[in-house]
Amino acid sequence: MFGANVEEALSKCELAKAELEIDISKVRMEAAGLQDAMIKTQNLNDGLEQDKVDLSKLLMQVASLKFFIQFLVARVDRRTQKLSAGDDMNLGA
Repeated sequence: MFGANVEEALSKCELAKAELEIDISKVRMEAAGLQDAMIKTQNLNDGLEQDKVDLSKLLMQVASLKFFIQFLVARVDRRTQKLSAGDDMNLGA
C-alpha cells in the first residue's frame, strides 16, 4: 500500500516535470521570437534614423536652392525693369 502511493506520487512528479519542461521549452521559443522581433525593430529604428538624417540634408539643400532661385528671379526682374526703362526712353525719344 505504501509502495503504491510512492509510485503514484513519483509518477505524478514525473508527469509534472515533463509538463514543466514543455512549458520551459515554449517560454524559451517565445523568448527567442521576442529577441528576434527586438533585433528587427532596432534595425528598423536605425534605418529610420538614417532616413531622418538624409531627409534633413535634403531639406537643407532645397532651402538653399529656393534661396538661390529667389535671388535669380530678383536679378531677372531687375534686368527686365532696366530693359523696360530703356525701351520707354527709346520710345520717348
